[in-house]
Amino acid sequence: MVPDNRADSTTEPIYLIARVTDVAGNDSVVIRRLQLVSGPTIRVMRPGNGSIAAPGKSLVVEIRAADKDGVRSIGYNVTSATWNLTRQGPAPTSPPDTLTFVDTIVVPLTFPPNSSFTISPFATDNVGQPGAGASVVVTVLAPWADTQGPLVYQTLRTRVEADDSVDIRAIDASGIAWIGYVLRSEATGAVIFRDSVSVGTTFTDAEIRMALNVPVAFVGQKIVITSFAIDANGNVGWSVATGLSIPQMTEGSAKPDTSLVVYGRTFSLPNGGLAADIAVDTMRFAAYLSNLTFDRLEIFQGATNSFATKTVAVGSDPWGLSIDNSRDTLLVANSGGTNISRVFIGTTDLTQVNEVASRRIKTPNSLIADVTVTLSNGIARYLIDQYDFSDRPQYIAQSITNEIYYSTKPTATAPDGTIRHYDPNFPNPDVRVIWQYATRKGTENVAVINADSVYAVISPLETQSDSIVICDHPYGSLSASLCFQSDLIGSALAAAQAYGSDVVGVGAMDVKSLGLTDTTFVAAGGDRRWIAFGEGNTQGVAGRIMMASDPGDFFSPGTSVADLTNNASEVVYGLAINSNSTLIAAHGTESYFADIESPFHLRLQGKFNTFDTGAGVAYHPSNSTDSGPLDDPTRVVFVASADGTIDILDSFHYTSRGKLPVRANLYGPIRVTNRFPGDDPAVVLKLFGLTTEGLIVIDIRTADIKPLSTP
Repeated sequence: MVPDNRADSTTEPIYLIARVTDVAGNDSVVIRRLQLVSGPTIRVMRPGNGSIAAPGKSLVVEIRAADKDGVRSIGYNVTSATWNLTRQGPAPTSPPDTLTFVDTIVVPLTFPPNSSFTISPFATDNVGQPGAGASVVVTVLAPWADTQGPLVYQTLRTRVEADDSVDIRAIDASGIAWIGYVLRSEATGAVIFRDSVSVGTTFTDAEIRMALNVPVAFVGQKIVITSFAIDANGNVGWSVATGLSIPQMTEGSAKPDTSLVVYGRTFSLPNGGLAADIAVDTMRFAAYLSNLTFDRLEIFQGATNSFATKTVAVGSDPWGLSIDNSRDTLLVANSGGTNISRVFIGTTDLTQVNEVASRRIKTPNSLIADVTVTLSNGIARYLIDQYDFSDRPQYIAQSITNEIYYSTKPTATAPDGTIRHYDPNFPNPDVRVIWQYATRKGTENVAVINADSVYAVISPLETQSDSIVICDHPYGSLSASLCFQSDLIGSALAAAQAYGSDVVGVGAMDVKSLGLTDTTFVAAGGDRRWIAFGEGNTQGVAGRIMMASDPGDFFSPGTSVADLTNNASEVVYGLAINSNSTLIAAHGTESYFADIESPFHLRLQGKFNTFDTGAGVAYHPSNSTDSGPLDDPTRVVFVASADGTIDILDSFHYTSRGKLPVRANLYGPIRVTNRFPGDDPAVVLKLFGLTTEGLIVIDIRTADIKPLSTP
């Protein structure tokens, strides 16, 4: 599932009502709808509130503003009894969503010691709306000839990636000359690395971020950091706990921070936003991310391990991604509308990567008519209930025969989604609802599916039956819709089908049971012969797994996850099929593994107690069998859990083959591919996942997949 933390500069609308009454008592009312807007959110990143400075010394000021409409201007004011200053950053040519202004000021030599000044930020958005942000107060002290080292604080995550950083702040009225840290192994106490940088003595309150550069050999282990600073007089101070105000002069008494060195490297989206899905192009060694916030695709380049400046505009709220069978087109499910974008990716020239507007697929709405027939003395009466399910595509996949399958995202007006398919082999194909997983009920009803419209003609005569009208056009054709009327629903259906319609009538169907809430995942086998759908967030009821087979055009009944797990409230957080569509993995409260048998049946083969809830699951790209050598490195599946861990599991023995701790919890699907050219030869696989911090890329080495023979 995808967290929804999109920022929006708008608030709820308000309505202005004006009423005028004349002398005769006649009223005239005018109503106007107003949308209130707020400007950017602004923050003083540096210096922190309560920082110190000294006359003649420098101070770094960093202001950051963010607004979905773009930030047009940014700056700050310095105010005090004796010193007032306004500084403004350069105006951007194209207002970005986030704008940062970094500046350096020098406190006047005449500034009175033991007093303070205030830094107040300001910014405007792209439409000129001003923003607001908290001010900070800086205290000015007089320099002195001291014998104490600087006061040093450090900030370190409890989990760090190998190329992560430590933030170190040093305070000394005589000026800071050097800042550094010492990195040790927690297990042995041995020094792994020591580093320091010159600050230059002009700053009395200096805060820097230093790269850790942890060697690969220590990934998965704990490290210990202590930091230090040297002032302008050569005195050394060591890290102290937050809140202490007395410098620590002894290294042995320095305050240490311990952190776990986790797997992977996280890359923030260049201009922010929330990603919903990933598609990895293994032909051109790139990963595409759907930026749900800003309606575009982000392109991660494997050759440089960086995001390209190029982005691709697509439809509204892009969500699911799938590379089609041609390998040169990316399908993008635009969940904020009713269409699927096709983006040309068959080139290494990124200027040519763009949506082919003429090939955008429309996903029209599809009502399902629930027709109830009552008979009395041979007279038929028809009652029709229309069910309107969401038609906004969410997750998407393509089968070996080019059929496109997708789930739909529930909305406020259509609170239930469905699963659908679309055959682009036809010149003018229609979207068809997958209904075979619906449950049955005992009433005399017929669900009419895929028709353009269905309605009843009510007879005014008690001795004459009502008639039903089914209107549709020939499947895959632009021919006009024709209507077929009969007092027998079977006759109307047969006449429409004879015209070429793909309308179907299903007796005793519980139409409501087609509804899927929140997130419905879609997964395809490596050979694209089976497509699976997994139902998430079912509000206390067991989710369902639905399957489609191509070729064969077979659609399974729903397999409740409870059938596999004996857990009546189990849902699906991740879904995967292996390379030859013989195995399926579902991640819920635990992880479950089943064979895909023909004729269709999901037969549970094993399970593993991964952490409660979580995110995606993915097979090794070469996983094609549940037999083979005991320590077959391809017979594994990766499961992202909500405890900050990716489990590596054996897909035959259902035991652990390793764990990959990560910095932040993943959400949504994960993707696993073979190594990219230029990777370290020890790297055998690459895992791509999403966190709220951005894209995480994990290089998986041979040693990370443990043999079963290892305890």
